[in-house]
Amino acid sequence: MDPTNHAASGTSSSSSSSSRSSSSSQPPAAATFSAGDLDRNGEALRSLIRRIKEHGVDQEVLRDVMGNLVAFSTHWLGSYAVEACILRCPTPAHRGVVASAFAALRDDELAQLVQDEYGACVLQRFLQSAAAAKDGFLEQEEQEQARELARRIEELPGTVLEQAHAMQTVKVARRMYTRRGD
Repeated sequence: MDPTNHAASGTSSSSSSSSRSSSSSQPPAAATFSAGDLDRNGEALRSLIRRIKEHGVDQEVLRDVMGNLVAFSTHWLGSYAVEACILRCPTPAHRGVVASAFAALRDDELAQLVQDEYGACVLQRFLQSAAAAKDGFLEQEEQEQARELARRIEELPGTVLEQAHAMQTVKVARRMYTRRGD
């Protein structure tokens, strides 16, 4: 399902729209969002995703989305922005920022993502993208960060890993990074 093609979901436009500029062709950057604003800004998030798809990922978008990785990843629409950043980073350096953001997750944040419907999908997309990467997609250090993330997922407490979304994420981690003889 592509969120950029959906109309605003069931909410009225009663909130102030003074921050929107009708003459601006560029949608607002992710920095205009706080974690509490994500549900109220579906239109702006769709614009952000559309911007990423049409123009790629720039430093500002990457910094803002990866700087709020947990909030974006666990939001039904914000998770699409994270996935767009994963898939559309133009350079190994940009992809390194993504890998570093995932590697920097604290254990409690990682557990939150693994158990969350949208967060689990984001983690799976990152692991699959890193594992399927051609030479040069991620530098060696970032490949190691992705492997370490997969290992950390498998080492989360059993109560976390018993959750349905967590079980699927562990399967992806094992399939992507567990080789015979390792």
